[in-house]
Formats: sequence, structure tokens, C-alpha cells
Amino acid sequence: MGYEGGISILRDYLKTIRPPRKVFLHIQSTPAEEAQVDWAYAGTVGEEASHQKIYCFLMVLSFSGMLYLEFFPSQSLENFMAAHVHAFHFFGGCAKKIRYDNLRSVVLNRIGSAIQFNPRFLDFAAHYLFTPSPCNIKSPHEKGRVENAVRYVKRNFLSGRSFSSISQLNREAFLWRDENANCRIHGTTKKRPVDLFREKEKPLLIPLPAIEYDTRTIRTVKSTTQALVRFDTSRYSVPFAYASRALTVKA
Repeated sequence: MGYEGGISILRDYLKTIRPPRKVFLHIQSTPAEEAQVDWAYAGTVGEEASHQKIYCFLMVLSFSGMLYLEFFPSQSLENFMAAHVHAFHFFGGCAKKIRYDNLRSVVLNRIGSAIQFNPRFLDFAAHYLFTPSPCNIKSPHEKGRVENAVRYVKRNFLSGRSFSSISQLNREAFLWRDENANCRIHGTTKKRPVDLFREKEKPLLIPLPAIEYDTRTIRTVKSTTQALVRFDTSRYSVPFAYASRALTVKA
């Protein structure tokens, strides 16, 4: 581009304008204190003509590194809550605090430290007695454990594989989770996550309630004069006494 100076003077100039590196403090959580959650795009399943996008839900217990993952066709609030319930049952309880980025299932609006939570998710959190804890904006390092887990899953499970359906994908993912991910020597703790979890973390998790939270999709629909309701592009029959009425669908 016409620059005729030497490399040394260029490097000296860059030192004056290069922003300083951020410094981070490694924080070690106590057992059952915190979990971290994230979604990750995981490609598609099925044949090319009918391929379906899939997303991986991940929850990592910050102390032990114990991992839960499950694949879904969308990142809807209902799938998000259902995945939490499945993870809680896998762990046998839930952590006191769960870290998230500012995804809409958790945070509807945010101005600085003022957070407007999604009211249904806040009700869900209260049911299981955990505290949702959103990270600061543009601060993925605040949930670094699950960020590392995303990279680990993509490189060690998804890379080079193809799947015909989400059900097949989840079957293989659960097997890999139990035989590989949670049984490897963890790079940070130098122990197997499953051993740390069983010895020190599982007994301290918050017990699950006797009644599960209803994570189903809830919609108001109007039935036709033929006693049919439309839901997700399909029509379903209802008892004739409910024709031409406003109804609630739970799916």
C-alpha cells in the first residue's frame, strides 16, 4: 500500500495503539454452588432433502465438571425448560445458581445491571429453588466451563459424524456422555468428573420437588364448527361438545 518504513518502527507504533489484554481470575466453585448452561448449533440431521436443524443443550456443574447434553429441533422456551428438567433428573438435583448468557428464554430486556427476566422462566426457577444468574453483556468468559464444554462436544463427539434422526443422535450422545465425557480425566481438576460428582457434589444438590413443572407449550385456539383445532400446521379433533369454542391446548 506504499509504506516504505521498516518493520521495527511499525511494531513500535502498534505497541502504542494495541488495546491491553484482559486479565481474568480463575474462580473455583464449591460443590453444588453453580451450574452453567448454553445452547450450541449442531448442524442438521436426516437426508439432504428433508434435513432438520438441531441445537445442543448443555449443562455443566462448575465444581465437578459433570456434563449433561441433549439435542433439540429448536431453542424454544419449552425445550429449554424440558432440558433443564431432564438434566436435574440426570444429576439427581439442581445447583443453587445457574449461569446463562442473555438469551431471550431467560432475559427479556436489560439496561446495565437492571434485568427484566422472562416471567415464565422465573416461575420455573422458583419451582426448583435455583437462582438464574445472567452473565454481563459480551462476557462469555463468565461461563467459561460450559463454553469449553461446547468446544469439547463439537470436537470429540460431533466432528465427522452424521445422524439420521434426533432420536438416534440423542441415543449416541447419552452413551458418549456416560462412557467418555464424564469418565475422562478432566483437564482442570485432573480427576474424573463422575468421581468428583459422586463423592462431593451429588449429596449437596437441591432435592427435586415431588411435582414436576409443566413445561408444555400452552396456546389458546378456536375450534371449528366441525370440532377441529389447528396446531403447528395440523388439525386435530375434539369432542363435539367443544365445537366453536375457545380452548386451551397443552402440547
